[in-house]
Amino acid sequence: MRVPGSRRRLLLVSVMLCLATGVPGPARGDSISVDSGVTPAQRRVVLRTQVRVLRRAQPQWDSSPSMEMFMVPIVAIWGALPKLTLMARAAVAHREMTMMGGMMGGTMTPASKDTSTGLGDLLVLLKYGAYRLNTRHVVLGIAPTLGVEVPSGLGGFSSKTWDLHAGVHLTGRWRRLTVGLSTQYIWNGMDRAGSTARDPGDEVGVDLAVSHVFPLP
Repeated sequence: MRVPGSRRRLLLVSVMLCLATGVPGPARGDSISVDSGVTPAQRRVVLRTQVRVLRRAQPQWDSSPSMEMFMVPIVAIWGALPKLTLMARAAVAHREMTMMGGMMGGTMTPASKDTSTGLGDLLVLLKYGAYRLNTRHVVLGIAPTLGVEVPSGLGGFSSKTWDLHAGVHLTGRWRRLTVGLSTQYIWNGMDRAGSTARDPGDEVGVDLAVSHVFPLP
């Protein structure tokens, strides 16, 4: 789900809650900092969700409204084949936008609030385990991903475009050190290519997760 033009002004607070209907497969060395980094065992399903709170205060001397949004992405990840993972994700969202009152043309305007609740677009994504090295002390994995975001959102939370998601996950572990690197490119509005419609712009994302195990004495 996207909030055009305001991402850099939003405060994102995420509380991660992971719920599993089965035990994931060999996950040591896998990155779970992003949804598509989860790799269940074959025929197992992992359910994953989180609560996101985004706030934007009304800038001083600016007519744009303040905003508060609550989002709960719901993710289902299925181990379809030993090397193939299928993921589906959609988010339930609630948004409140408040416009402070003030003088306009010599007239005092009252404050106003607009609220909306709906469902974000559906993302369907495939991940393929192209390479995997497992030894006693070293783990290395490479997994490309490819997916599409369908404009199925409701309540004003849809981009109204078909978006292509492509990326690569690199995971590694050396002794007690684990590193996960995820890259993603999103082609927003791929169905509008060559048209005169407004270009929503593309996105590039990089996620790096590092962890180290410290044994208890």
